[in-house]
Amino acid sequence: MDFVRTVVNEIALEGLDGITLSGLWLRLANCEPSFTLNLDADSKEYIWTSVITRHSDLTFFLLEKPRPPLLIIERGLGKNSENIPDDLDFGEDPYPYQLIQDGDVVGSCSTYYTRQNVTEEIRPAGGCVPSLDDVMKKYVDRLVIVASQDVRRKVLLNDFTDQGVILTEKAFCLLEKIGRSRYSGSTTHGKASISKWISESNKFIFYLKNKLCRLGLITSQRFLMYRSKSHSISGKILHLKKFYVEVRPRSAVILEKLTRALADKPKQLELLSVIKEEMKGDPLDYGSYQMIKLLKHGMKVLEGFGEKTKSENLEKAFKRLPREVSWWSLKNLGVEEWLVNGIMIMYDNARTPLKTKHSNSEGGGTLGISAKSTTIHGCYISSDM
Repeated sequence: MDFVRTVVNEIALEGLDGITLSGLWLRLANCEPSFTLNLDADSKEYIWTSVITRHSDLTFFLLEKPRPPLLIIERGLGKNSENIPDDLDFGEDPYPYQLIQDGDVVGSCSTYYTRQNVTEEIRPAGGCVPSLDDVMKKYVDRLVIVASQDVRRKVLLNDFTDQGVILTEKAFCLLEKIGRSRYSGSTTHGKASISKWISESNKFIFYLKNKLCRLGLITSQRFLMYRSKSHSISGKILHLKKFYVEVRPRSAVILEKLTRALADKPKQLELLSVIKEEMKGDPLDYGSYQMIKLLKHGMKVLEGFGEKTKSENLEKAFKRLPREVSWWSLKNLGVEEWLVNGIMIMYDNARTPLKTKHSNSEGGGTLGISAKSTTIHGCYISSDM
């Protein structure tokens, strides 16, 4: 049953530290896709008695003191901006780093040597399983549920990854940290960064991150984290592949909005003053002129690209390159995805008037990309600006 797998996976993703019952209900309420059962009192009792206590790969431990409440922080990824605030209140970290290597058991758990195994009390042989209410009254947030090493490893490794891949102990701990963050991701910089959690140098984190990326276990994206209106830092945000969320640069969002607006204009042309007036008050607008400068930069990239490809057979034959070849080449030259996408939008269904010695047409010709064409339709921006 899918909901059983979801429950076990949510427990496994918390790592060797395990998860409290209150934390589990919070994770299930926020998981994606949405949990299939209503998390009312009856459903929780059913999950406890029929799933959790009967699963042989789950073990129960009693902490010396209650664990701090689990907080799920929404970074707002994939919505409007790559800018991530660094003043989010993460509260006390319930999962401080402590490397554990005990036989086949590997992971990070600060309470590993102080917690008490109470599995026989929760799952007595031939006895009656205590109700959820009794457990909550007796243990509160001192009871944690931990998945076996095999289950934790399988949920972290992708289905297409060799399950026999060898990871160092610290690499596995880092993978658990990234998996625990789900869709929010783990950052390499900031107050709650990986380097501060594991207390290692940025060089060491860079090495581990690259290794996990090469193995196809995680994704890495650039992000900007702002600490004030005038200060920001750049870093990487890491996700398990199953939790990947595109970090869209704020500039890409505004660029797309601007080019879409121009697409609706007659002949895809409009005065800069009109565009700025239309974008005034937009919550994403931090200066239309900056976006125009980005467009100009994009065309300079295309101009340079055209110069580099003058020896190509296609250009010798046709004096220009097909757009698909241009987009593919730009991406392979290392131009950022958002900038290429913005330029692609700008040239989507674009048309321009054609002038011949006999007559003028009204937008009858299709606008192409040539090595000599650096004028951006929409604001008459040229390389001479």
